[in-house]
Amino acid sequence: MMVLSVIGGLVICFSAPVQAQVSGAQGQERQLEAPDLGTPQMSPTPPPPSTVDRQWEGKTVVDVQVTGTQRVESATVLERIETEPGDVIDREEITADIRRVYDLGYFRDIRVEGEEIDTDQVIVTFVITEMPAIDAIGYTGVEEFSDDDIEDVVTIRRFAILNISQVNASAEAIRELYHDEGYFLAEVDFDIETREDRPDLAEVTFHVQEHAQVEVKRVTLLGNQAVSDDELLGIMATRPGNFLSFLSDMGAFQEEMFEEDLQRLTAYYYDQGHVQVQVQMPTIRLSPDKRH
Repeated sequence: MMVLSVIGGLVICFSAPVQAQVSGAQGQERQLEAPDLGTPQMSPTPPPPSTVDRQWEGKTVVDVQVTGTQRVESATVLERIETEPGDVIDREEITADIRRVYDLGYFRDIRVEGEEIDTDQVIVTFVITEMPAIDAIGYTGVEEFSDDDIEDVVTIRRFAILNISQVNASAEAIRELYHDEGYFLAEVDFDIETREDRPDLAEVTFHVQEHAQVEVKRVTLLGNQAVSDDELLGIMATRPGNFLSFLSDMGAFQEEMFEEDLQRLTAYYYDQGHVQVQVQMPTIRLSPDKRH
């Protein structure tokens, strides 16, 4: 079993093959759990129920139309609608159509109206309200990376229609950028504000809390009877820093490098003939303030 401690009270362990436990910041023993470091998610309001009046049920659809689109092609919406001319109106199917259109991610409201042509025929119209277009994209709290670095991983673009799923994905991509460079505690949130003078335009701002770069404080090996500490530590890239660490990435905890270390340790044991060894990926728990 190996225990890896890093500055700030973050403790990581992995075992081979027994369950690992480590001492916390106050010396108490605890089993580690995965941290919740994910990006806060923001989702559109659930799609509204069908507004087709019950009086239209059982009548025949003579046409399906779309109104209200400005930037999205009506054909794009119609491709998601399975109700077709000749069908008998079914409220459940109309509701399913609404959900399919809503899943495109570009609309804040969808209503369905019926216009009676004669006693048993109806024109079905999907009335669309689009999300605003992205007028500006901003960042706060970014110090360790350039704007170009951030923009390289962000997928939303100015003038595109706002899509909350894509904003969430971009926030997660920023967090992963920090994560990959050793800023394991970095947090990314965002807000969206529409312009007062132009409600059809919105500004997306990503807020970054970088926190300190996670640094390796010590690496402790436990339970390795067949291979010495020095041998195992010598093949690992993850190791404590020293007074020259500021000149390189030495001492910084990087998850990708750590995962490679787990593979190196397993391979090393195999090469020594210890094919029963198991090196498991650690679980991590951080305090709410990300300090311990």
